[in-house]
Amino acid sequence: MSANRVSAIIIDGDKILLIRRVKNLAEYYVLPGGSAEGNESILTALSREIKEETGLSVIVEKELWQINSAQDPRTQHIFLIKQFEGILRLGKPEINRQSKNNQYHLEWHNIKELSKLKFFPEELKDKIIKLI
Repeated sequence: MSANRVSAIIIDGDKILLIRRVKNLAEYYVLPGGSAEGNESILTALSREIKEETGLSVIVEKELWQINSAQDPRTQHIFLIKQFEGILRLGKPEINRQSKNNQYHLEWHNIKELSKLKFFPEELKDKIIKLI
């Protein structure tokens, strides 16, 4: 398992792109992203993961944080994205994993409504709200 995970805060005006997860009857939101593979750099991993999960090609503005969570032994690198192109669509890894008990839904949400959503990890939601 990689020691690095990458995630993107993708902003379009007053909206943020989130993945609504439905897993084993639980429903929550996460940022798009995933694990770095092998010797892959975190920026390469970020571009690949975002393209795979969302269909978007992104331009990284900056890395915001590195987070270590009790729920995940990997270091999570969080990047800010304000420039992107492409057609928003869920990619094959997630499409192939879709089932009644494991769902992925790409959704744009108003940033001001973020505090009302169940988010994982919760401490990351608080950081995003403070940032924006």
